[in-house]
Amino acid sequence: MRSTIFAALYGFILTGSYLTEADAETVNLIQNPSAETAQTGNLKQPLGWVADKWGSNTTTMTYKTGAARTGTRSLYVSTTKYVNGDAKWYFNPVEVQPNSSYTFQDYYKSSMTTEVLARFMDANGLYSYRWLGSAPKSTEWAPLSVSVQTPADAVSLTILHIVNGVGTLQLDDVSLVAGVPPSPEVPAVGGELIPNSTLEVVSPANPALPDAGWKTNTAGKHQAQFSYLAEGHTGYRAVRAQINSYNSGDAYWSHPAQPAASGKLYEFSDYYRSNVDTEVYAHVTLEDGSERWLYVGSAYRSLDWNYFYQQFVLPAGTVSVDVYHSLFKVGYLDTDDYRLVAYTPAGFSRSLVSLTFDDALRSVHQYGLPIMQKYNLPTTQYLLTGYLQDAYYMTQQMMGDFMVAGHEIASHTVTHPVLAHLTATQIDVELRQSSFDLFSWFGRPPANFASPFGAYNTDVIKLAKQYYRSHRSVNVGFNSKDNFDPYNIKVQNIVLSTTLDEIVGWLNEARDYKAWLVLVYHAVNPDTAVAGLWNTTPEQLDAHFAAIKASGLEVKTVNDALDEIQPQL
Repeated sequence: MRSTIFAALYGFILTGSYLTEADAETVNLIQNPSAETAQTGNLKQPLGWVADKWGSNTTTMTYKTGAARTGTRSLYVSTTKYVNGDAKWYFNPVEVQPNSSYTFQDYYKSSMTTEVLARFMDANGLYSYRWLGSAPKSTEWAPLSVSVQTPADAVSLTILHIVNGVGTLQLDDVSLVAGVPPSPEVPAVGGELIPNSTLEVVSPANPALPDAGWKTNTAGKHQAQFSYLAEGHTGYRAVRAQINSYNSGDAYWSHPAQPAASGKLYEFSDYYRSNVDTEVYAHVTLEDGSERWLYVGSAYRSLDWNYFYQQFVLPAGTVSVDVYHSLFKVGYLDTDDYRLVAYTPAGFSRSLVSLTFDDALRSVHQYGLPIMQKYNLPTTQYLLTGYLQDAYYMTQQMMGDFMVAGHEIASHTVTHPVLAHLTATQIDVELRQSSFDLFSWFGRPPANFASPFGAYNTDVIKLAKQYYRSHRSVNVGFNSKDNFDPYNIKVQNIVLSTTLDEIVGWLNEARDYKAWLVLVYHAVNPDTAVAGLWNTTPEQLDAHFAAIKASGLEVKTVNDALDEIQPQL
């Protein structure tokens, strides 16, 4: 995943605030922000800072001398063994105003992806938490900047930059500043096709709009309103579309169409939060002047900032493209930190293929397992555990047949809900109980998890990290070294209309890119009327497996592929 949490993507360097260093000292709310001052009588403890850990992990917290970004001191966390919990240094909570914007910034080095959370306290001393984002690993000092909106009952705030796995994190030069700084200039970065993609630059002609041609759009019959927000996922701006009554159509913000190449692989991402499910589309203009709209993917309801990512290929004759995030029912949608780039994956040491099957459908055992044995190709079976008495699904014995035959047993929840529509407690029950069921039946806990419908949000990912090594979505794409996220494994989805040529094309792309190709199957049923769209006939599956075998690409289970890939990251 390419995180837009870096302020460096905005084309400027942060020094604690957007003011001069002298001014910053008067507005930074954090005592001892560069950790240069030790406590009186205790040179091993920084003034105004707390070292904290919880859960089952082996962690050392160090007040480090030397190798600081500025000065001589910095804060260091090293976790060498990890089961659960986290570890972090955090500054003493500072008083804040409710319903107000603040800016947190730090510089960090890390050997792993780390997480950033806000911890608020109300007048009764009760805590609440808000996930602010992920910071990718960095061997050099990297700037991090996030905007924080305080709740209505907040009286104090601290920020937790945490380690929640095996790895290290070093912090220095931290600030928390009230208010919104001036908008910086935002040049295009790294081939970015979307102008003003972070929405930080305000239109000089209309302060209610982002600069560089952003505009609002409506189609159909509904009542919509739009807002240019003074807070965002990162930086200090985002946009909102809201529908108050609905009959048809949609509402969305859009950027100007940009020149693009047909047949080329592109990747799109944004950060969003919404109280309803939403969708993403690419609007394509062709050489003959006609237009096409490509469905890019669904983004499920998420009240906290969530990450949407998808890859897609533009059709023949493409001249230009713009990609937009669409609201099509009563509710709201906030978006920020857009990214659209032509994409060539950075490969692993070799190409890999994983064959995955969802839902524990009995037809996969009846018709699919003999084909798997015929070609001696291992698969990963993402199993539901709550339907053993339903004749449409596998029995426990059938599931065990896959394990005995050398296939991986993985989790797909108990009842197949849309997890993004559940509370955190309900999500936890589905993930924890599924893991327990499979462990009790087969003597080993499942290592990997796939969310039903590919629906996930921040709660799903945070809980998946507690129980599983990975999370597989249905987001389309190839997994490569530069974009790999074990909690958003990308796939190619197989449906009844998928052609053998498409399968061969994906295999060829995986070979060319040295990428990890993950295929997602569901039913394997000769009766297409019963199985529907998410079906592959036995004849089709046999042809697919024959092509995969003939490709010579290495086929591994998801768990075995992760074992090979992760040391290369």
